[in-house]
Amino acid sequence: MVYFYSAWRDNDICIRHDSGHFVRHNNLLFDSSLMGNQTEYFERTGYQPEYHIGDRVFGHYRGIPFAGSVGNDTVISPVQGPRISIHLDLPIRLEGAVKNVIIVQHRDVRRMKEF
Repeated sequence: MVYFYSAWRDNDICIRHDSGHFVRHNNLLFDSSLMGNQTEYFERTGYQPEYHIGDRVFGHYRGIPFAGSVGNDTVISPVQGPRISIHLDLPIRLEGAVKNVIIVQHRDVRRMKEF
C-alpha cells in the first residue's frame, strides 16, 4: 500500500510503500497535458452560479420589497449554501442604517423578465 510521495527525480516520482522500500514510478499521472489547468479544474468542480453579474432581480429582504442588480452569486460556506449580493436600485433603511447592498439567499429573489 502506498502511503506517501517522497521525492521528485528526473520526471519520475519515488513512492514509499509500507515495506519501507522506495519504488520509482513514471510521472505519467502528472503530465501537464493530462491535468489541464486550474481554470478547467474549477469549471468542473466549483460552484456554477445561477445568477451572473448585472442580472436584474427583485424580491423581499426582511419583509421589505427591493429591486436591484446581482453583484455576485457564490458559496462561502457549504453550511449556509449559495448566496447573492444585490446592489439595490433604491436604498433600504433598516434598524437605523441605510443599506445599498444586501446579501440574500436564492429563495429570496426572482429574476426580472426582459421585455
